[in-house]
Amino acid sequence: MTERTRTRSTPAFQQGPQRFPQEMLSLLYSCGDVQSPRLDTAAVLESITLSYIASVIHSAAAVSTKGKVTPEEIKWVFRGDDRKRNRVEELERMSRQIKRAREVFDDVDG
Repeated sequence: MTERTRTRSTPAFQQGPQRFPQEMLSLLYSCGDVQSPRLDTAAVLESITLSYIASVIHSAAAVSTKGKVTPEEIKWVFRGDDRKRNRVEELERMSRQIKRAREVFDDVDG
């Protein structure tokens, strides 16, 4: 596949500098890889990860009625996968807790 025929859903491997090299190395190590994984392995993992995230966001945007992607659309994309949908709900709860804690902190500090 040439650069000219490449579509949004098929990103080029290493289209530019890695965006999250240290995070990918840490993720590989935490999942059982050697302490210093190969950089090309991290680059492939990053490429796959970003491609998957883009796919989920594009699917969610396709069902969005507001012109932006909300957690509800992401949950709809994961409607057949309870584990992923539950994780989105857990992250929503954590986000609300962090927001409330910041408000309390700002009230006390301000």
